[in-house]
Formats: sequence, structure tokens, C-alpha cells
Amino acid sequence: MFLGNVICPINEAGYIRRDKGAILADAAGFYRAFGFSLPDDAGERVDHLVGELEFLALLRVMSANARIAGHADEARVADEAASDFVADHLGEWLPLFAAAWAALPRSLITANSPRSRKIFGRRCAAAPAGRFRWPTFPAA
Repeated sequence: MFLGNVICPINEAGYIRRDKGAILADAAGFYRAFGFSLPDDAGERVDHLVGELEFLALLRVMSANARIAGHADEARVADEAASDFVADHLGEWLPLFAAAWAALPRSLITANSPRSRKIFGRRCAAAPAGRFRWPTFPAA
């Protein structure tokens, strides 16, 4: 479902039709700028959904910590980076991934992970910048 030639890739480059090397390099550049890296044993590319969401969470934590410490400029830098990252990465492909996930045959999803649509829906219902409406799923 998620690896190789798949119906629902979980990497940005699976949805964006431009130079995949540039996508990976740009995401890696964001990560480096803020001291973020995926664990060596993760076995995933930098454009994997989990890595991109973890990086966005890191930026939000950095912003909050800077505000608590009274460092408005540092908070602004983290906020602007988060906004840019969403615009350049998650905002472009997460709606497409959500639509592909919602379109998967229910039997395929429930056979692999019971309640997975419900869990995914709860975690992703608040889409970046409200750029898409979360699809509704039939009751289980």
C-alpha cells in the first residue's frame, strides 16, 4: 500500500510532479537549518510524511519555547519557517495523500490496520492552514 509502485505513496515525491531531487534537497535543507535529522535507522527518505510532520512539530515547539523565553525574533523565524515549509511541502501534497487514502477500498485498509481511517482522521483533521476539507468516511 505504501512502498514501491503504490496506490497511496506516503512520500511527497510520490505526488509532486517536478524534480524529485529538488524536493528532497529542499526538505533536507530545511531540516539542516534547524538541526533536525531523521534517525539513521529510520530507513525513510526526507520527504516521508512522518518526517515532515515531525519537523513541523519541532518548529512549533521551537516557536513556543522562544516566546516563553521572551525571544520574539527567534519565534518569528520558527513561525516563518513553518509557514514556508507547509507552503513548499506539506501543503502541496498532504491534501493529495489524504484524498488517495480516503479513496482506498475500505477492505484494503481494515485488513491491514483496523480503525486506521478513524485514527488517521483524528490526527490529520486539522490540515495545514485549512487548505482542504477532511473527507468523511462511512461508519464502520
